[in-house]
Amino acid sequence: MLADLNGVEEEKRQGEAYLDLGYNLSYSGETRDLEGKEISYWIKIPGVENSEELGAGKIISEENPIIAQVFVKDGGWQGEYGTEVLITRSETWYRVSIVPSKETPAWGWKDEGFDADAIRAIGVRLKCPYRDSEYKGKVYIKDANEEKSAPSGEEYILDPVLVKKSEIAEYVGLKDGVDSGTGNPNYISWESLGDYLNVNSVEENSGINLEKGNWKRRTKDAWTAGVVGIERDEALDWWRVEMDITNYVNGVTRGEMYLDLRYDVEGYKYRGPIDLRGEEIKFSVEAPAGEGSSNIGGKVWAQVFVKDEGYNWKYGKRVLLGEEGTWYEISLDVSEINGLSGESSMESGGDGEISIFGTGAEKEGFDASRVAEIGIKISCDNDPWLVSNNPGSVDYEGPIYVKNLTNEETFKDISPKLEIDMSGLKRYGEEEEIELTFREDIRNEVKLARESLPNYFKDDTWTMSVEYDAYGKVKSALKGNTRVEHYDEEGRLVEITDPEWGSVAVYSYDEEGNLSDINYEGMREGTRKGLEGARREVEFKKNEALLEIAKGKALGEKYVSEEIKGGISKCEEALSELNNSLNEINNWKPFWPGDRKKKNSIRQDIERQIEEVRDKKNELEGLVVTAYEKIDADIETANREVMEEYSDSIKLVEERTANAEREILEEEARQVLYVYYSKILGRSPNEEEVKGWIEKGD
Repeated sequence: MLADLNGVEEEKRQGEAYLDLGYNLSYSGETRDLEGKEISYWIKIPGVENSEELGAGKIISEENPIIAQVFVKDGGWQGEYGTEVLITRSETWYRVSIVPSKETPAWGWKDEGFDADAIRAIGVRLKCPYRDSEYKGKVYIKDANEEKSAPSGEEYILDPVLVKKSEIAEYVGLKDGVDSGTGNPNYISWESLGDYLNVNSVEENSGINLEKGNWKRRTKDAWTAGVVGIERDEALDWWRVEMDITNYVNGVTRGEMYLDLRYDVEGYKYRGPIDLRGEEIKFSVEAPAGEGSSNIGGKVWAQVFVKDEGYNWKYGKRVLLGEEGTWYEISLDVSEINGLSGESSMESGGDGEISIFGTGAEKEGFDASRVAEIGIKISCDNDPWLVSNNPGSVDYEGPIYVKNLTNEETFKDISPKLEIDMSGLKRYGEEEEIELTFREDIRNEVKLARESLPNYFKDDTWTMSVEYDAYGKVKSALKGNTRVEHYDEEGRLVEITDPEWGSVAVYSYDEEGNLSDINYEGMREGTRKGLEGARREVEFKKNEALLEIAKGKALGEKYVSEEIKGGISKCEEALSELNNSLNEINNWKPFWPGDRKKKNSIRQDIERQIEEVRDKKNELEGLVVTAYEKIDADIETANREVMEEYSDSIKLVEERTANAEREILEEEARQVLYVYYSKILGRSPNEEEVKGWIEKGD
């Protein structure tokens, strides 16, 4: 196919090529039922070497794209146009398609009265998205119904669904200053839509203030355009709503003022529908006396309404403003339970908001958990089947005053509920909850180690001393609780034994009965063995303490592995489930306009929850590192304390070893001195004499 497209020239901004089945020999004069059947094509724009069939022109690129659509026409030449596909690359096959149905395709359109079961023509439409778009050259088209895959070895893009920013901005928040990545700043691809959603934390979205909202008036339908102006009076804390309503034939009988919570409220950054199940929306309304063109006391009604993101509505009971100059309270309980959705006795000529006798109603499908709009309706209908009394003629130009009475706590918790139960993960995010429970166990082990380390000889139960009688004979030596002194027949001390060490001291005497020698070899050997045993005991207790500390470390690491890493696993499971949900939403191609709007919001919710779970997972992964660092620090401290105690005990054992050796040597020296002076004096010296000689020797 040859194309000559130019965004500047009106007659060249778009073009269509089609096959008229009415003139096809196989189907001459007949239409075909194609409802629910896919019609698709592969379309490729050639590169520079093939683009000048009709003369010089721009090459297709991100800066110079064109749009392709598949369309069908019924027997009455009413058409349905499929989703627009933005072609931004040359030498690439793009798949474009349509499924004729009773619904309007996403980002396509349909003529009134189009009949999908009576198709006469099938075609392709090309158009320029901008005024400076231009293409002149060949366009290749292949039947994608017969050949599902693109030509082998060539580049292709399968089902490139692009979103117009202007069409979704009403339903989702978009970040500013982000490149669309499609070559067209007005379009975003579904695959990258999440990058442009303006998602914020719940904390930033609490505290919706209706008084500071940008209230608007309904102008879509002529019979509901009775509100002609809205002005906020901060000093009096109310809105002055200018009305122009009448119940004359073909007149404007009602007016609505509304606030879109997603875009018209300062500080609400989430920009999504909110959960108002069970909440009450309340206002006060007054028809002021003497300010309008006529008296409307007892002739005008007011009621509160809400709408969900699919614009399904719920209206509260309407209240008659019986007297001018009097405030009347109007309210709506936004219940999860459907109200009068089954009622069919609705107001003719309108949207069917009001049920019989003004008791309030809701449209089937209304979702109280995803409210997008809050509003107030003022009406002067005189249908006696709708109200309990006929208000008479109304032709009013003037103000109505409206004051907000909604509890400020109503909007504090506005985050959509996450379908995945996150309660099991919450505690892992709290710093105090990851205080390592084994830490006290380590402290106890260190304390036990300290108490168990032998601290020998601090409390001596025996002393190294010798006592003599007046005749120089030994009375006792090395007094202790367990040691035994052995005497000969003449009453002389000849040996001291210890139940553990055996013989610790042996006494010898000369022919005259004087002490001639004391052999402390047993004392030395026993002391050596005892102190070596003490050292071994210290080593054993040290190793035992270190083993217990190692067990404490293992307990801590097990806690991290089972508890904190278990939380990470839950996050990963949640992410997997959310990603599956996101894929399902991406693959969902709704027909109903309300469903298409809901698809955007659902996708936004899922992506926000993915971000929350991903943040929680990252937080837990950080806590794992922190926990292991705490474990290592505690273990290092505990090991150091044990080794310090061990070092102190070993030092004490060594000191006692040295002291014991010295005391034994001193005692041996003492005995030598004693024996020497005994020979000089010819008698045994007394204790005082021995002490005096020792002091002189020192």
